[in-house]
Amino acid sequence: MVKEQITSETLFHRSYFESTRKGSYKKYFARTRKGTMSKGVFEVWSRKMETLRDDALMEYDRAKSEEERQRIVDEVTQKLNKL
Repeated sequence: MVKEQITSETLFHRSYFESTRKGSYKKYFARTRKGTMSKGVFEVWSRKMETLRDDALMEYDRAKSEEERQRIVDEVTQKLNKL
């Protein structure tokens, strides 16, 4: 079995997933501190985004082209910033 070589672009996208998720997490957590979002809603959002991230990383690893990988990154970015 031939293992795909991990490129710097792949590493960039993986770190981008994580940094985007962290930024969104901070934004929504701040809303719970301010009182504009309940902790229950935040917890539901947080669990949903963890699943989204994990699914996106698996899909990303299976992607065959850079265009497909970029599409996955763009979709995740959009979904992370929607409530």
